[in-house]
Amino acid sequence: MSYGQVEIYSHGSTHTIHETCGHSNCNEKILEALGVGEERYSDAYEFEVGEATITVRDHLGESDSCVWCYGCGDFLRHANASPRPDGSYFGCRCGDPKSDREPMEPMVDVNGSLELRPFK
Repeated sequence: MSYGQVEIYSHGSTHTIHETCGHSNCNEKILEALGVGEERYSDAYEFEVGEATITVRDHLGESDSCVWCYGCGDFLRHANASPRPDGSYFGCRCGDPKSDREPMEPMVDVNGSLELRPFK
């Protein structure tokens, strides 16, 4: 299983990136939430939905924040953190960037956008 991301591109720019753990159930859940029908996502990696192009990539891009899977909420990685002279880290907001993080609640639809929320 390899980490990846689902990008939504239209009108000349990438609007949204949803990270994924790469599990087929998570990829399918994200694609279905974005309007890609079940019959379309079997082998393809790029889809046209209205004026948007949705692309599934098999890697994670750079990020200045910690990353969770939008499908299942599992923690994937810390931000691309760089140590500062005072011992804190740039990019990662974790108290201890060397430790793992708790998973988030799986993606939820909030006013038409997919979001992750901490477990209550």
